[in-house]
Amino acid sequence: MAVAGQRNEAAALYPLVIEAINRGTLLDGYLHGRQLHMLAGIAAGAGGRYEQAERHFKTALAEAERIGQRMERPDILRFYAAMLAERAGPGDTGQAQSMLAEAAATFAALGMPRHVDMVHRALNSLGGPSGTVSD
Repeated sequence: MAVAGQRNEAAALYPLVIEAINRGTLLDGYLHGRQLHMLAGIAAGAGGRYEQAERHFKTALAEAERIGQRMERPDILRFYAAMLAERAGPGDTGQAQSMLAEAAATFAALGMPRHVDMVHRALNSLGGPSGTVSD
């Protein structure tokens, strides 16, 4: 929802995602086994709750590492970077650029050129290096 511009609707889902997390659920069983903490970070960021969003993104990264969820890490980084870019606090742009660079490299290694291009567009919007990868 947040990606589609429905930020208020995404933010409204935050309490439901937190309820699922509090019940011990780690992964969403519907959307490709997404980390619930990543989804909570997206929802919190959509509502302007940046500290909560950051905490959820950090937890999602740690959980992805713990359970070996290699393909989830670059997406977590991509959404975390978007929140940082929106928050625009001291150091946020540089941190977002680093995260996006790592995400692009991982997507490239996984053979996901469309995701690489998407991340490069995000990097370009932050004034960072960009490029394209052919299909």
